[in-house]
Amino acid sequence: MAEINPGSKIELAPLPKVPETAEGNEQALSPEQDFEIPKRGSEALAPPAFKPVAGKFEPAPPPLTPLAQEIETVLEEDMTAVFSELNPVQQAEFKRQGEITARKIYALLQQVKVKVGEILRLISSWLKTVPGLNKYFVEQAAKIKADKIFKLQQPKK
Repeated sequence: MAEINPGSKIELAPLPKVPETAEGNEQALSPEQDFEIPKRGSEALAPPAFKPVAGKFEPAPPPLTPLAQEIETVLEEDMTAVFSELNPVQQAEFKRQGEITARKIYALLQQVKVKVGEILRLISSWLKTVPGLNKYFVEQAAKIKADKIFKLQQPKK
């Protein structure tokens, strides 16, 4: 390995020239040329496949099925007062956790053997993310919501 002296000069090899594009009539952009970024509108960029969540990017969730929408509706019931008392950051996190919980519950309902205890645990852990909620309220609300969700799964007679 060669030694580098503090006073010595280091020479870099020149960059290779960029060839013309495939059409042959346009020249590739050089660092001195300006280029245009497409604007939104008629030349709209495709919507992002990822959405920012707490400084990170997560894949956009798939579209909801009617059963998944009903699950989210059951989870949202009677939560407007609790939701309105949270600050915007807590609201966003509570909403995100609720959507994740709804997707997990939907996945559980798709199984042959439905685990009501697991659904109850998911709802309870989601409700516990709200600071200051009474544990008895959490248990009662989780039980009511789990019962309603379980009834969604039952065949209608």
